[in-house]
Amino acid sequence: IERERAQQERQARWERAQEVARERYTEHARALALHDQVDRWELATRLRRYCDALDALVTETRSSDEPSTREWSIWARSYAESIDPLRVPPAMPTVREPKTEDLKTFLDEWSPYGPEASWQL
Repeated sequence: IERERAQQERQARWERAQEVARERYTEHARALALHDQVDRWELATRLRRYCDALDALVTETRSSDEPSTREWSIWARSYAESIDPLRVPPAMPTVREPKTEDLKTFLDEWSPYGPEASWQL
């Protein structure tokens, strides 16, 4: 009886660890998506500033390379627009259901394969 109770308790603790691991996995996936959005937004912002500087240079110098420089600036602005995550309002990212292997990182000392499985990090 005592062994069965201990197994049930271990099973309950493992199931709770699985829930926490899923929550941690979801938070991690959302954080990665946010970091990606911020990185792309910052790059798009920097590219637009660069294009502004290019356009100012063309206006000031009126060099023979003006058509090529303007073409480059137009392409770069188009690229910046294509990577900017704020061109449409972002929403909460959809996080796929984690696979057993995905939870390893978030389970601490628990095995993703069950409460009795041995687990080495």
